[in-house]
Amino acid sequence: MDPALVPALYDALTVARLGSVGAAARRLGKTPSAVSQQIRHLTESLGVTLFERRGRGLVLTPAAEQVLPAATRLFDEAEA
Repeated sequence: MDPALVPALYDALTVARLGSVGAAARRLGKTPSAVSQQIRHLTESLGVTLFERRGRGLVLTPAAEQVLPAATRLFDEAEA
């Protein structure tokens, strides 16, 4: 994986945990637009749609449910 995608992956994981771009942006100290751009960048790089809109929030697509748990473990291990 391209190391330049690490920030985008972290943003996507934060969105997945919190369920919305706005909440993730507040947690990350970024604008919602910046977080959305990171998710778009990651989606384009991976060639996989990561989120589906549900009401006012986002949920993981089946493809993201397979990819993001492994990424979560990597970030958790890095923080430990």
